[in-house]
Amino acid sequence: MFNATTRSSFSQLDHELQELLLETPDGSPMRPRQREVLHFLLNGLAEKQIAQVLGVQQCTIHIYVKQIYAKFGVESRAELLADTYGAALLKMTKTLQPRQKRNGG
Repeated sequence: MFNATTRSSFSQLDHELQELLLETPDGSPMRPRQREVLHFLLNGLAEKQIAQVLGVQQCTIHIYVKQIYAKFGVESRAELLADTYGAALLKMTKTLQPRQKRNGG
């Protein structure tokens, strides 16, 4: 389905996302439960689904989501996804080495 290079890129992106779960733009640490909720948000789960997985009320998850939005300085899931994936991609591309040009082209 995907070639080795694509799988490697997805793996690197996932690694960068995991690192981002440990730090926030405002510098405040994320609590373990906030990291769990953020992980599920980034994987496309709705608040109701997250609540079912974690065995808590949906209103509790809503509170965590609002806290996460505040930490990342966003107001919606779309902004959160764009900012988080964008930051991970940017960090990933900074670590890639530029390709060397071939002689005689």
